[in-house]
Amino acid sequence: MYSRLTAWLGRQQWLSRKAYLGQKRKVNLSAILQPLTVSHSSLNLKEERALQQIIEPKRVSPHLLRKIVMDIYLHGKNPSERILFAAIGVATRWRLMQELSLYYELSRNVGLRPGPPFYASCITVCACRRDLNTALRLFHEVKQESIEPDLKLYNALIFASAAVGDAEKVKEFVALLQSDGLQLDETTYALLMECCRLRGEYEEALKIFESMVVSPNYKAFNVAFSVCNEMNNYELAMKYFESFERHNLYSSELSHSSLIEVCLKNERFDEAMGFFDLSHRKRHYVMESTYGIALLSLLQCPNRRYSDVARILKRKPAYRCIPLVYYKDIIDLTSHCPDVKLRSKIIECYKQDVAHLQEIDRYVKELTEMGSVGPRMFAIQYKGYKPNGICSQRTKKSGCILFLEEHVRSSTESNLFLRSSLQGKFA
Repeated sequence: MYSRLTAWLGRQQWLSRKAYLGQKRKVNLSAILQPLTVSHSSLNLKEERALQQIIEPKRVSPHLLRKIVMDIYLHGKNPSERILFAAIGVATRWRLMQELSLYYELSRNVGLRPGPPFYASCITVCACRRDLNTALRLFHEVKQESIEPDLKLYNALIFASAAVGDAEKVKEFVALLQSDGLQLDETTYALLMECCRLRGEYEEALKIFESMVVSPNYKAFNVAFSVCNEMNNYELAMKYFESFERHNLYSSELSHSSLIEVCLKNERFDEAMGFFDLSHRKRHYVMESTYGIALLSLLQCPNRRYSDVARILKRKPAYRCIPLVYYKDIIDLTSHCPDVKLRSKIIECYKQDVAHLQEIDRYVKELTEMGSVGPRMFAIQYKGYKPNGICSQRTKKSGCILFLEEHVRSSTESNLFLRSSLQGKFA
C-alpha cells in the first residue's frame, strides 16, 4: 500500500514539475518570439531568425553585412530594428562612420527612430576619430529629437571629450549626467582617469581611482597600471595588482604590457617574466612594442638573460610582430651570443615579421579606404573575416548560409544602378 502511495506521489510530483517547466518554456519562447512578430520588418520569422544567426558583431565582416542589408532593402523587404541594430554594432566594432550613416538613413526610411544606443555608437566612433565637433552635433540632435540620454550615451560623450583632453567638456557632461538622476559607473570613472592621464595629471588620475564609490572594473585598472608605468612607480603598480587579483577581474593585453614594462624599468626581470608567463597562460598576449622593450632590456642587463629571450621568442604568437626599429639593436646585442640557435631564431623571427607586416599593410590600406580609425589594430582580425565574409571558425554551410544563397542574390542591371545611386546618396 505504502509503495503504491509513494509511486503515486512521485508520479504527481513529476507531472507537476513537467507542467511547470512546460509553462516556463512557453513563457520564454513567447518572450523571444514577440519582438520578432511585432517587428516593422517585412521579413518572415524564418528569414529573421536566419539573419540574426549570421549577423553577429564578432563574426560577420562589414562587407558581407552591407551587402545583406542593402540587398534586403533593394528587394523591398525592410530590415527590422534588430537587423539594423546588429549592423550598427558591426560598424561600431570596425569604427566605420560611413556605414553608421548608411544604417541611420536606412532606419529612417523604414520608419524606425534611432534611440540612445545608436547615438552612443556613433559618438564612440567619433571619439576614436578624435572628432569632438561631430559628437557634439549628434548630442544636439538627441536633444532636438527629445530622446532621453542614458548612461552609455553620456559615457560616450565623456570618452569623446577625454580623447581630445577637453577637461571642461568632461566636467560639463558629468554634471549633466548627475542632473538627469544618473550615477557614475565603473566605466565613467575609467574615462575620467584616462582624461587625466592624457593631460599628464597622474596624481589626479590616481585620486579618482582611490575615491571610486563602486568596485573598479578592468578598464579602471588598465588606466591605473598605465599611470603607474608612466610614473615609473613599481611599488604602487604591485599594490594595485594585488587588488586586481582579489577582484578576480578580466585581464587584458594592456594591463599585462604596463605591468611588464614597469617591472623592466625597475630591473625586476623575474617579476616581468612572471607576467609574461601569466599572459601566455591566459592567452592575452602583450602589445607588440612590449616584446621589443622586453628583449632589449633582457639583453642590456649586466647578466644577459639569453634563456628568457629564447622563452619569449618561443611563446610569441606569429601575429604579434615586433616593431622593426627594435630588431637592429636586438641583432647587434646577440651577435656574440654563444647560443647559435638563439641567433638563428631571432633572424627567423625578423624575416617572418617583415613578411607578416607587408601582408597586414594591404589590409590596413583597405580598412583605411573604408574609413576605419586605428586600422592596424583591426587588420589581423579583418584578415580572418575577409575571405568568405564570415569568420573562418564557421566551416560548414548552415541553414543561414543556404538562406542567403537562396534569398539574397546579386541584383539585375537595373537594380545595380539603383544600388549604386543609393550607396552614393548615403556615402
